[in-house]
Amino acid sequence: LQTGEERKRIAIYGAGDAGQQIAAVLYRSGNHLPVFFIDDNTSLQDPMVGGLKVLSLEKALQRFEKYKPDEILLALPSVGRVR
Repeated sequence: LQTGEERKRIAIYGAGDAGQQIAAVLYRSGNHLPVFFIDDNTSLQDPMVGGLKVLSLEKALQRFEKYKPDEILLALPSVGRVR
């Protein structure tokens, strides 16, 4: 595996099931390092999910300098699901 400095740092927008699945795949890839989740759902904010902090969009923007993500991935649930 590469060190954290060599891996592409990723923020994931969406801390639900889809986001957690993406984070797990990225961890295993060896090329990417998930650094935090962004989620508007206040029940998911502040705790850790899958070992990553869950931040509101506002808090995430304030902490970009600290975490320095290279990319933000959008975790979208299945489009075909009925709501």
